[in-house]
Amino acid sequence: MDKPTIAEVQDWVLTLYNTCEETITDDERREQHKYAMMVQRPQDKKFLVKMLDESSQIRDRRKLAHRIKVLIDAYGIPRFFNKRDAFLFKLYQLFGHHFDFVAIPIIKKRLRMDTSKVIIDEARPHLTEHLAERSRQQIGQNVNLLGEVVLGNGEADHRYHHYLEALESNDINYISVKISGIYAQTHALNYQESFPELVKRMSALYQKAIDFPYIDERGEKRAKFINLDMEEYKDTHFTLR
Repeated sequence: MDKPTIAEVQDWVLTLYNTCEETITDDERREQHKYAMMVQRPQDKKFLVKMLDESSQIRDRRKLAHRIKVLIDAYGIPRFFNKRDAFLFKLYQLFGHHFDFVAIPIIKKRLRMDTSKVIIDEARPHLTEHLAERSRQQIGQNVNLLGEVVLGNGEADHRYHHYLEALESNDINYISVKISGIYAQTHALNYQESFPELVKRMSALYQKAIDFPYIDERGEKRAKFINLDMEEYKDTHFTLR
């Protein structure tokens, strides 16, 4: 296949841009404006990333309430919040963090609502419908199974088998995996035991991707793709080796 020329790429980008501008909804334009404001202030971006990360990993409600208070104190109330949300977070900063049994469920519910357009429910048939619609639009999907931080072997085993099941699905052809998500004992003191177990588990995932191929747009069978993600720097040597 001949490589596209620069002019062809420019035409393609311009067509894509015009299509997006013609089809964007008012809600999507408001979302764009909100996140444009966020990226202009690095502290707002750091606050949101840290709050999303910690709210999904810290299970103790009281500890999470304290951490959110610490984040607000450190980064301030983000300017991309609307007036109502900014006022509620100010109240939380002043005294609301003491009432974690009320505040934390509300915050988590709001986070789920705000991220519902980018983090979707994996339950069938909801996921089936989403993947089918993207397939009709010829948009590829990288399925990244999110959840609580892996704290023990039981949770790691559950996540590992979940990935194996996902690779057996006909409508999933691309997944992302973190080694710390499929094996709980990834640390330097356990290196000799960790390495062969990680090789075993990753090999099984790659083999599953080969054994359950998908049919591409040309009608050809292709092995599914596994994206091996980095997460924490301490896991770099495991991942690279």
